[in-house]
Amino acid sequence: MQSTDSLLFNFHGVTGYSSTLNETTRVTLAQLGLYSDNVRRISAVGLTPVTTMLLGVKKTVRLTRTGSLIKPTEGYIGMGFAVPAALQQVQLSSDALQNQEQILQALLPRQTPYLTTAKLLNSQVTHVPTAKMYKYHHRVKLRVMTNGWTYLWAPSGKTKYTTMRVGTRYVTPTMAMNGQTGLIKLGKFQAGQTVTLHFAATYPIAAYHIRVATLQQRAFLQAKRVLSRQRLSLRTTGHHWQTQLVGQVNGTTQRRQLYLSLPFDTGWRVTVNGQSVAGKRVLNGLMAIPLQTGKNRVVLTYHVPGGMLSIIGIGTFILGNWWRQRRPRRP
Repeated sequence: MQSTDSLLFNFHGVTGYSSTLNETTRVTLAQLGLYSDNVRRISAVGLTPVTTMLLGVKKTVRLTRTGSLIKPTEGYIGMGFAVPAALQQVQLSSDALQNQEQILQALLPRQTPYLTTAKLLNSQVTHVPTAKMYKYHHRVKLRVMTNGWTYLWAPSGKTKYTTMRVGTRYVTPTMAMNGQTGLIKLGKFQAGQTVTLHFAATYPIAAYHIRVATLQQRAFLQAKRVLSRQRLSLRTTGHHWQTQLVGQVNGTTQRRQLYLSLPFDTGWRVTVNGQSVAGKRVLNGLMAIPLQTGKNRVVLTYHVPGGMLSIIGIGTFILGNWWRQRRPRRP
């Protein structure tokens, strides 16, 4: 969405371009694998079932020549769900795959990883001195170790994605992101399947600059089922010239925090069962609130920080302008 305010067009999505984009939120999304071109832009390129679950992304839209293709996401639970306190301890790093693994382990621990690294079988490189920048053309052969969606993460940001392909199938992202970082979806594969990846880069040894991993589908769906049992049932209501988010969720001794797919912001006012509570920052830029054991009625209202000062300023400006127009002019 190429707009300074996506709400102007009633567009509620991940992709956005805005001069008022919250920088902490943008960095968090980038750490989760979403592509960010600059401080004003975040895109949906890099979404996985894990991040569609965390961000409350219900559907994806892909434009075609005849219209648009709308598909439900695999990870959507809702706008929030009860989580254990361990999520509060997760510290995000520069490795998106590692970050998603940490988050899943905090939500529902298991002895084996959710994201399994593919096994490197063979790597060949051809030096192309006539190429302007990406002089090393790689051919990497991998074996996928589990069933599910497989992703590539190139943290160095020195990879060319416009020519990237799996076998003969191009996996070029929808945005021009050569030399940047973002999770690239390679495809959905079966355990033991061999994958040959072709791409160009500025580095001669691919094994040190890329990581390919598969999200174990069965394990992820099990985690999603467990979290869905304590999902937030949410509705929007109008109240005294304000829009409120009102929901119900059950808390337990193991899960006494409500994770919300909302950016952490001091403007949120939250009550749980009629009592005011303070939101907590989680995953660097998102929000969680404390729950009580049993049923919880949650009400969220947003107040623009400094909004009253803005209103006073506007009123002063209008009054001053009115006075200048009414006062008698000197001859």
